[in-house]
Amino acid sequence: MGTFCGSAIVALSVGTSTHALPLSPGDRIKVSIPEGEEFNGIYEVNFNGNLEIPYLPPLPALGLEPEQVQQTLTSILVDGGFFQPSFLRVSVNIVQWAPVAVFVSGTTFQPGRVLINEPSDIEKTQIPVAVTGQYTTKRSITEALQRAGGI
Repeated sequence: MGTFCGSAIVALSVGTSTHALPLSPGDRIKVSIPEGEEFNGIYEVNFNGNLEIPYLPPLPALGLEPEQVQQTLTSILVDGGFFQPSFLRVSVNIVQWAPVAVFVSGTTFQPGRVLINEPSDIEKTQIPVAVTGQYTTKRSITEALQRAGGI
């Protein structure tokens, strides 16, 4: 999907909801299940778009919002006989959004492929912690235009 901004076109993939970003390879999520400690942990969406959670088949996550992953994981755990539906509480939270490559074209100083949401040197050395909400300021059209040198 392209977005017109002045005379520059920024191509970004947009999810099905305006409230959350879809997951992409490299995004890290924290799964918390109070009654299922063996499933708890921080997992990264792999290059195939899946989450590899112990004891479960690969869980497709590419392009899904965290809430959708939470629903799918809940269904898999119930359908697999790991939990009864009335006792299962699953929480999926973003720990870290991965950098994303996007293409910027048009009247920009440096059109082409740019990497947005790249962590700073300080962020690279910090231990990831779960963040609340689904908003990231560095994974936006504005950031892509700035990376392309402006319009």
